[in-house]
Amino acid sequence: MNYRALAIASLCTLTTLVACGDDDETTATTTTSTTSSGSGMGGDTSSSSSSGMGGSGGGGTPVLSQVRVGHFSPGAPAVDFCLVTDGGDTIGPVLEGAGDADGIQFGDVTPYLAVPEGTYSVQIIAATDADCTADLATFDDVVVPGDINATIGAVGIFQGSPAFDLQIWVDDNTDPAAGKAHLRFIHASPDTPNVDVGALAPNETELSADIWTDVAFRAAGDPEYFETDPLTDVTVRAEANAMPTIGIDVPNVSLPAGAVATAFAIGSLTDLTSQPVGPNPLQALICVDNTGDGSCSINQ
Repeated sequence: MNYRALAIASLCTLTTLVACGDDDETTATTTTSTTSSGSGMGGDTSSSSSSGMGGSGGGGTPVLSQVRVGHFSPGAPAVDFCLVTDGGDTIGPVLEGAGDADGIQFGDVTPYLAVPEGTYSVQIIAATDADCTADLATFDDVVVPGDINATIGAVGIFQGSPAFDLQIWVDDNTDPAAGKAHLRFIHASPDTPNVDVGALAPNETELSADIWTDVAFRAAGDPEYFETDPLTDVTVRAEANAMPTIGIDVPNVSLPAGAVATAFAIGSLTDLTSQPVGPNPLQALICVDNTGDGSCSINQ
């Protein structure tokens, strides 16, 4: 994926109010169509609601947010997406227009993209689709507040329960205090019970201390960002708090001073062979959030 082209193309096509340079880069195709209705946006943005497209009204400079998109729905096919503005314009397919014909597959996260504040309908389409007419799912009234960083995740089970949906988490990518790092945990595995998360002491098999307790599906641990000294080759474990034999170990977690990272629990405990794409086992996806370049890695 050409991340730089993707970011530029997405910004240029999301609003005509922003002047875009780098004309030699690929830009996304803009079409206009009518969207189908769909389920509402899940989750709480923990931020004030936005006004209409552009943010400042009257054609002023739009208020931008930095938004990344993650595919956390096990068994679901690779997807692209289209955005329908509150003015009725359909933008996309966004990734196809940026030169990424493969879309995003399970476990992929885009880099942060500049998106004007506003209310959108989000159409999820197959990565192979050339336009926005055959959506797999549409989510109406997706509010992007102004001047935030956020992750929008496709969660749930595409053809099952809990249902395929979108979840937004507001990110805090501000630099930690000197000599410290920040780590966040998000539970995005649809059939895994509530989990406790902590570190394993060397040569131990039980959690030496819980960092987060009783984290439910779609939620972030509390405290949302855990401040820690730098980590070097630490094993982090997430285990079902009522069934300690169910869970995942994430070995060799290293977090340098100044880093802000999110560990997503993704995948499924059960066999999802009935889904379009085969089973995706329970695993951890770790993203370094304050680099802006989509730096994520899978830890089985």
